[in-house]
Amino acid sequence: MTWDRLAKLALVAALAVVAQAGGARATSFTWDTTDSATSSGGTLGPYTSNGQSIYAVGYRITGGTTAAAKMADTLMPATAVEFTGTTGGIGVVDSSETNASPANPISNQGRSGGQQITDMVAFALPGLGYYPTSITLHQFCANGLASGAQTCVPAGSTGFDDVSIFVGGNPANMPTGATTLAQLVSTYGFTQITTANLVTGSSLTGSGDRTINLTGTLPGAYLIIAASLNDNAGTPDYFKVAALSANKVAEPGTLAILAVGIAGVAVARRRHPSGTA
Repeated sequence: MTWDRLAKLALVAALAVVAQAGGARATSFTWDTTDSATSSGGTLGPYTSNGQSIYAVGYRITGGTTAAAKMADTLMPATAVEFTGTTGGIGVVDSSETNASPANPISNQGRSGGQQITDMVAFALPGLGYYPTSITLHQFCANGLASGAQTCVPAGSTGFDDVSIFVGGNPANMPTGATTLAQLVSTYGFTQITTANLVTGSSLTGSGDRTINLTGTLPGAYLIIAASLNDNAGTPDYFKVAALSANKVAEPGTLAILAVGIAGVAVARRRHPSGTA
């Protein structure tokens, strides 16, 4: 057998091994967002898992009382704050609120000029190739209070679309101003999570602390978690983000390079057995 044919066979065998590994080439991460991260320049973090870190930034929108109007409203900076403990997590401080717990959740209960204020937090993931798989919420309720002791009224029989979630983008294209949620979807590659992207049995409605399980099929460098865009006055949502989980899938190009390396080693060893020059 010629060396060329041996090299080709080694390469085919290595690529076959990589192809069979396929879905196993993923690393799981869970970031605890009640873990006393620092705040610098309006950014919370780092939160670290398996050596990879994420960061959080707060936003709000103040226009409109319908989902369409909120999607078209410009994102405005808001202060993301972290509360530690079993009911803690990341919330948002609006201009009319004080930095105290259990106040300052991610909510849509505030009003400005008759318009609903909707809070959200944008999480910067470590880079491309991350697939969010779950979001844990603390103090979740469909009718919370902005101050004082938490009061939860469970969602009614018709339910509420209590959380709005977007995932997508890449590290270079997360806008910081004069941008709308609609533009994130139309221009920057974001997808709004729907029931089709939830694990069977999961729901975006309900009350109490809970975890939203995603199918893990939508990649992105950013994950945005907002109070519902669909709920209007009278059904405010109230929660803090306590943890995020995601899988990191190895890039196909990286696997191909690995396969070529394996093939090269195989050929080199065949040409120069141990102990020969």
